[in-house]
Amino acid sequence: MSDFEGLPLPTAEQKEVSFLSRRGNEVILRLIDTDRFEVKVTEHPDYTAVLTRHAPDDFELQPVRDVDGVADDGITAHELWERF
Repeated sequence: MSDFEGLPLPTAEQKEVSFLSRRGNEVILRLIDTDRFEVKVTEHPDYTAVLTRHAPDDFELQPVRDVDGVADDGITAHELWERF
C-alpha cells in the first residue's frame, strides 16, 4: 500500500514546502511563478529542476542546465513522489 497523501505545492502565502518522497528523501519545492516551482532534493544538493504544472495532476519536470537528470512530461503527482 502507498503512503502517498498528495503533493503539497507552494502558494503565494507559503512560498516553500517540503515533503518526504517514497524513498525517504526530503524534496523542497519553491514557488517561481504561477504553476512553476524549483525542485531541490536535500540528499542530492547538486540537483535542481523546474516543475511546471499543466493541469491539477499533469506535471513537467525539467532539470536545469548542467544538472544530470532526466526530463519528463505528462507525469502525475504520485509519479513525482515515487521518483525522488
